[in-house]
Amino acid sequence: MAPCPPGPRRAGPDEGFKFFCLDVEGDEPRIRAVGGALQAAARCAGHDRLQFTWSSRADGDRHLSLFAVGPEGIVWYWPRAGAEPLVGPAADAPLPGSFSLASSHPEGPYRIIAVTGDVGLTEAEARIWWTMGGDSPALIPGHVMEGKLEVGR
Repeated sequence: MAPCPPGPRRAGPDEGFKFFCLDVEGDEPRIRAVGGALQAAARCAGHDRLQFTWSSRADGDRHLSLFAVGPEGIVWYWPRAGAEPLVGPAADAPLPGSFSLASSHPEGPYRIIAVTGDVGLTEAEARIWWTMGGDSPALIPGHVMEGKLEVGR
């Protein structure tokens, strides 16, 4: 497994996101690991699901865009096609639904990137950023936060 390349700058303590690796193999889902901005890397199994929460600054409305960069490129999470944009301020607000690791996350390291700003980042803009090197926050409008995820068996 190749290590993740260096990532974007981090936003302040009043903005952030968390993700929860949910083990869904038993009768009831259980939290296997927690990760997010300013936290240590989380280790998840390939059959887990990701559930996200986000927080935005209290001094104004903020839009959220959320994606991962992994062994095979960009995995887009939010906003989902047809979904209404999430607009803050927010404090640990859950995103609707969860995301399957099995369907789009081969084993390996991932940088999970959240962007908040006056205007949301689109999936196309995230892919352009990635093709331009994927390590310069100056190319992404808004506040950029990063978390680390390791997907294993």
